[in-house]
Amino acid sequence: MSSKINKIILVVGVFLFILVVVLGAVYWQNSTKHQMKLLTEAIAQKDYEKFHEISPSFNDGKTLNKETFLIFAESFPEKNKENEIRKYTNSKTVFEQMGQDGWFTPTKFVPRPRYLTLETEDNTEATISVGNHLLTTENAKVGPLIGADYSMSYAINSPVYGDLQQDHKAKLTSENQTFTLEEKEAFIADTTFQEKLLNQVVSYYSSMNQGIQNNLDFSEVTGAEDKTKATLQQTFDGLRPLC
Repeated sequence: MSSKINKIILVVGVFLFILVVVLGAVYWQNSTKHQMKLLTEAIAQKDYEKFHEISPSFNDGKTLNKETFLIFAESFPEKNKENEIRKYTNSKTVFEQMGQDGWFTPTKFVPRPRYLTLETEDNTEATISVGNHLLTTENAKVGPLIGADYSMSYAINSPVYGDLQQDHKAKLTSENQTFTLEEKEAFIADTTFQEKLLNQVVSYYSSMNQGIQNNLDFSEVTGAEDKTKATLQQTFDGLRPLC
């Protein structure tokens, strides 16, 4: 009789042990710590499918597509990559943790959407890119993006100054950002623009000198509109000797 009871106790004990092990394994698989590890690995490996399982959308329900993920994943340097990524996955200003440490549902990490607003002069056109990714701009606003420090490049087309490319570090880890492009200062500080402007000035005065030597004929003056040329010609015609 006692032998039979001992067997029952043993079976029950083994069953309870297995149950505890299984429940422990399930709890660990779904735990915040383990999901954070999987999230970090998915970002480091640029694996969108694994990332999407843990981060299905932004915390406001907006779609988090593959390109947005890659823009984020490619922003980290190769050196100490996982350590750098962990700073972001562990940051509650970047990822909101939902359903933390549930027994049967894994913790979700949903990023808070971040936006960059670019302010430029009227009629100035600008395209913004991060690495090889051209960002979609709507009403001068870029986003939503996952919070990070992004190295952005602005290709600017100004009706006054021409074309220019400028880089800017957008810090979007904890809040949205507005970047005001000081157009005049940016172009003046650009060495390519300085060289272009200098060449235009040299070309203008060189053609002016040529016009003086060519019997005060300024029709070939470069870097001037037709109206300006006509005014210039009229002025010098009035200065011609009467003889």
